[in-house]
Amino acid sequence: CALIDCLQLGDKCLLLISDPELFSTLGFTSKSSAKKVMKEFQLLRNNLAQSQDISTYSWAQIARMSTQMLE
Repeated sequence: CALIDCLQLGDKCLLLISDPELFSTLGFTSKSSAKKVMKEFQLLRNNLAQSQDISTYSWAQIARMSTQMLE
């Protein structure tokens, strides 16, 4: 078991933001924009993990996040 497998999503996000190479590879222009995207992913993940009704989450936001991941 690797350490990265034991970390929560929020901790993984902080590691990505703090690594300059990964930060630029992911295409972020500022730490605040990266944190905003990471919070959106955490919110979606939490809703899915807790069996929340996905319709409470904005489908437009899900589509935008998916498009960003493909770029």
